[in-house]
Amino acid sequence: MAAALGQANPARAPVAVSSATTLPTVLAILACLRAGLPYVPIDPGLPAGRRRLIADDARCALLL
Repeated sequence: MAAALGQANPARAPVAVSSATTLPTVLAILACLRAGLPYVPIDPGLPAGRRRLIADDARCALLL
């Protein structure tokens, strides 16, 4: 997963991770760290507009 994130994000922009705290979420965060990419945790319980604002404000290139 880390290799795929690195290839999908050559600009090294942050990756938004929007998910409940589960094992796949932890694996996604670890993959970001392994690829050397910053990640932005976004609570999936927030309204869609707020989630979009957070991702846009951080200039996230990908959403997991």
